[in-house]
Amino acid sequence: MANFDYKQAFVHVNIDITKEMIAYKGKTIPAQDIVGIGMGFTDIAKVAIGQALGGIAGGVIAQKGYNGQPLKKNLSELPKSRFAQMIITYMKDGKQKFIRVPLTTMDETCVKMIHEVVKEYSHKFIGFGGLPMVEKELKISEFWAFIAIAAVVLLIIVGIVYAAGPQVQS
Repeated sequence: MANFDYKQAFVHVNIDITKEMIAYKGKTIPAQDIVGIGMGFTDIAKVAIGQALGGIAGGVIAQKGYNGQPLKKNLSELPKSRFAQMIITYMKDGKQKFIRVPLTTMDETCVKMIHEVVKEYSHKFIGFGGLPMVEKELKISEFWAFIAIAAVVLLIIVGIVYAAGPQVQS
């Protein structure tokens, strides 16, 4: 068993990798349940520009537009990034589920963990690239992401309407 311990920004990551399973945040995923593994990288510049132009929704739309190049498998081409995630899709009780593991390729321990995952699960590793591409390849539903965005936008609108309403003075 290989245990990897590193930090991504403010997140402490502790993950165990073996041929039989991957364990992260108290969840143990048996190897036979794993459907696919991919690593998605976020284009922070596009998200920041999108957010500046259109708030949260603009950031999401800008990131969605980041399709970049096709997915790659050669780890020597792994980009240097502080904001990435490994997405592991697996089957449980007949339903496809997924777990996201924060990555930072600026950390030596994290890079070793990536190499270990690719070595142990090479037949299930789809590659790495832009986060939207990886999610699409792993067939992760975007439904809940859109619901979350709609809820945030609705809360912002309600807050603006409430703040702009008539002020009662006593």
